[in-house]
Amino acid sequence: IQDSFTNENFKFADAVLPASTFAETEGTFINGEGRLQKFNKVIDPLGEAKPDWWIITQLARRMGNKGFHFKNPSEITKEMIKIVPSFSNISYTDLEKGQKIFTREETREERSFIPLKYSDSHHKKSKKYPFLMFLDYSLDYYRSLSLSQESRGLKAIRDSRWIKISPEDAKKLNLEEGESIVVESSSGKFKGFVKIVKSLPKGILGASFLLSEDSDFSVSGLIPSFLQESHSLGMLPVKIKREK
Repeated sequence: IQDSFTNENFKFADAVLPASTFAETEGTFINGEGRLQKFNKVIDPLGEAKPDWWIITQLARRMGNKGFHFKNPSEITKEMIKIVPSFSNISYTDLEKGQKIFTREETREERSFIPLKYSDSHHKKSKKYPFLMFLDYSLDYYRSLSLSQESRGLKAIRDSRWIKISPEDAKKLNLEEGESIVVESSSGKFKGFVKIVKSLPKGILGASFLLSEDSDFSVSGLIPSFLQESHSLGMLPVKIKREK
């Protein structure tokens, strides 16, 4: 496994390759708007960490592959400029100057509206599970928290233990804000705290799909194993119990 921070996947690894973060190396990014931009190293890599490009080229060489002769990130970028057609009119010097370079010409792209087809959820409410719970991603959820969970600022405001409920359902069940409850599905259960949300419809619960350090508060226990690889989990039928 090649990563910058320790995570749960490490326990499955035969070997761990410590990678440096973006602040510990230099290179280029293509961001969400298609802009190619150069970034510079701020600090030297910590410990035994190495840049991703260095690790990949070293592995490739030891496996006998050709074409991985790069000595630094600028050589990689220069080859990319030669190969990618949309980069043909730029140079590495342009990047070093901070020039704004796009990978595509926005005005030449054809766009059309493609409506999504509605697909009803396979999961239905029942007498045993009278609520449907949706799972959303926190705004700071990035790459399964492998990076954002290392931010002290984000960690200070993140709390995956809130269970959102409508005022009508909270009143019916005599639940108060902050009260500890247990949400249970056919696959498992998890603990959380009541958060009354006025905009939430009756019969619907909400929770953030975050990996909690405390397994009791991990919402992943609710989800059937065959759905955990999906980024579109739909609605899960659940029931609420007060924590004893």
